[in-house]
Amino acid sequence: MKSLLEQFLALDLVVLGEQDAPLLFCPERLVLMRLSPDGLRIAKAALSREAEAEMESEGVAGFLRATVDCVLRAPKLETFRSSLVGEPGRRRVLPKLVLMVNNYCNLQCRYCYEKETALKHPARCLGRRAIRTAIDRCYEFFETIETLMFIGGEPSLSEEAIEEGCEYCVSEAVRLGRRTPRFGMITNGVRISELLYAVIERFGIQLTFSVDGPKATHDLVRIRKDGTGSYDAVSLNIKRYAEAHAESVSIESTVTGAQADGGLSVSQRLNFIAEEFGVVAPHITVACLPEGHALRGADADSAALDEEFQDAVEMSATNILDELAEGDAAAGGPRLNCVEEMMRALAKRSATTAMCSAGTAQLVVDAHADVYPCWMFAGNTRFRMGNILTDDLGQILGSDVMAEVIANTRVTNINCSSCYARFVCHACIGNNYIRTGSIGEMDYAFCDRTRQSLGTVLRVMAGARM
Repeated sequence: MKSLLEQFLALDLVVLGEQDAPLLFCPERLVLMRLSPDGLRIAKAALSREAEAEMESEGVAGFLRATVDCVLRAPKLETFRSSLVGEPGRRRVLPKLVLMVNNYCNLQCRYCYEKETALKHPARCLGRRAIRTAIDRCYEFFETIETLMFIGGEPSLSEEAIEEGCEYCVSEAVRLGRRTPRFGMITNGVRISELLYAVIERFGIQLTFSVDGPKATHDLVRIRKDGTGSYDAVSLNIKRYAEAHAESVSIESTVTGAQADGGLSVSQRLNFIAEEFGVVAPHITVACLPEGHALRGADADSAALDEEFQDAVEMSATNILDELAEGDAAAGGPRLNCVEEMMRALAKRSATTAMCSAGTAQLVVDAHADVYPCWMFAGNTRFRMGNILTDDLGQILGSDVMAEVIANTRVTNINCSSCYARFVCHACIGNNYIRTGSIGEMDYAFCDRTRQSLGTVLRVMAGARM
């Protein structure tokens, strides 16, 4: 039988925030406990196995026993394995089919990773035959396609391909008696023709726009071919779309070292997006750039950015808790999408063991009809799994690339398996590859930022419960 100390150590607990408001957190059950000064001392001694003989004293044993009982009373975290490779005979669902309808763009954003991958290949628009074949093969293999998403390049430059994809996917779903999918598109928002607006309205396409802050900040990096900024056009199209689809508009915003010169903090960017476009939970992320990139910034800049990001995390968590306390969405305020998802995972107590959605919840067909686990790999032959026009989808899903992606999980990856934020993390194997050259080697700057964010969120939550 395990000793009391062994039971305590088996819980994989971690001490957080010991400088001001010490907490004890169990990542396997997402249990959070506040610590008194004595509790902090005992917990640290137990976790480091210092003064092991003292663990049998009455006060220490009482603390250990109470902690073990508290954690074990909590239900186990529900972890599930995301995979597109299902067991024979089981109903299969494809959460997202992504069509990269072209590999060219009307902007030349200074941090664009596609310049080294998809955009290096001859310009191509995904043809009608490839679109239909991709949908046919997916409906042969999967019972349901939940979402059909359009990306590029810049997808708005290929409105006929988008219309073809929507029309054919709906007609096939109806013919086969399947549920019709949702439709989405990620766009820079610079050009949305009247034809495309009509397609958007007809099929209810949800739009995600790329906006990097106010005009002065955005136009530093999201520039046209002639070097001019793109903000004015993007802003007009967001507001036009939002007039009819206020609940559907989404924004993703990328932070780089160059934009730090504009003096706009992450929190200020968050507030700006909410005030200007009515989007209260944008996806704001720090650009993942290789070493030596002109927009990476110096170490001091990175440290300052991390501090800014944590300020925005604290503001986000506070706003979410205020909204919950009042029971009124208007009572809250802007929040980072990543914080919202992190707090949702803590509340729902369920998590996937998959590293990210690449190859586990999505398939990507690029403009040349090649299939990849993620659009961040499009054009990189290292991650090409096959071609939708020539290869059977079962063979594609059985490729070595897919096997490598599926095997790299939060429990098998040596970096993730011991990380206390592993079950609330939203890692990205595409970012890993850009930063480290491997999908399994983590981007440590991202990991540190995620752990800091979890600590900030838990501290805010613990303070709200006092």
